[in-house]
Order: sequence, then C-alpha cells, then structure tokens
Amino acid sequence: MELKRQGLADVDICQALGMSQSAFYRWIQIGSDTTGAYEDDKNIKLKRALVEGLKKAEADYKATLLETIKAAALEKTCNWTAAAWLLERKYPNEFGKSERRFDEGKTAAPTIVLGVPVAVIEREPVVEAEVEVVRVDDSAAELARDKAASLPEGEVG
Repeated sequence: MELKRQGLADVDICQALGMSQSAFYRWIQIGSDTTGAYEDDKNIKLKRALVEGLKKAEADYKATLLETIKAAALEKTCNWTAAAWLLERKYPNEFGKSERRFDEGKTAAPTIVLGVPVAVIEREPVVEAEVEVVRVDDSAAELARDKAASLPEGEVG
C-alpha cells in the first residue's frame, strides 16, 4: 500500500513487487466482486483487503497533493506547481485542463432566431476567366494533330 500511497502506477507497483500485471488485476477483480462468485477462494479476505487498501492509499496520495497546494497558496514556501502538475496528470477528469472545441459550422445548419432551421448549401467556387475562341480551318487542325502525334507520350508541345 505504501507504493500506491507514494503515487506509483499499478504497473510500477507490479514491477516493484515482482508480480505480473495479470495476477495483480485478477486479485483486484476477485477482491472487488460483490456477486459472491469467488466466495470459495481461500484468499478472498486478503484480496478484499488489498482492494480496500489500494483505494485508501490512492485517496491518501490525492489528499497529500491537495494539502501541498493549499499550504503553498497560504504560505508560499513550497513548490505547489509540482503538486498541481501531478494532480493534472494523475487525475485528469478532476484536475486536468479542459479543452474547448469549436464547431466551425460546416456540419450543423444555422438556426434563425425564430427557431426555423436553415439548410446550408455549399457551392463550388466560381472561376472567372477570359477565353478567346479561334476558328481553325481543317488544314491547321490537321497540322496540330500531326505535331501532337509526333511528340513523345506525356509531353505537351
């Protein structure tokens, strides 16, 4: 429990104890079970104690970090930013920075103040260009075809 109280992750606790992660998590699963499916396990009390001890150690660790931040806010003598960093990363749902995501409005149709939905129609951009039409007689067209045929494949003349 001391390793958890110090803030180590489960994988690090397993390595420090020389225990496989699968065995560790199996013990937690059995110790957390409330259906009675594992009542015949001879170590059920030990596994339940492990689960409860890990929960308490995690809560103690969180409380220690919060106390560090509070003390720094009041006394300004310790490094509260390190504790805040740990809280953000260890408990992102509670202490992590929230990300704002903006909808660019491309997928949702805008709504008029009266509440009437309006469909957004995306159109291709209009390209304006001047085009000169030149009338070519048959002999000039034949000459252009011959020239194009004499060029290597893929080359433009």
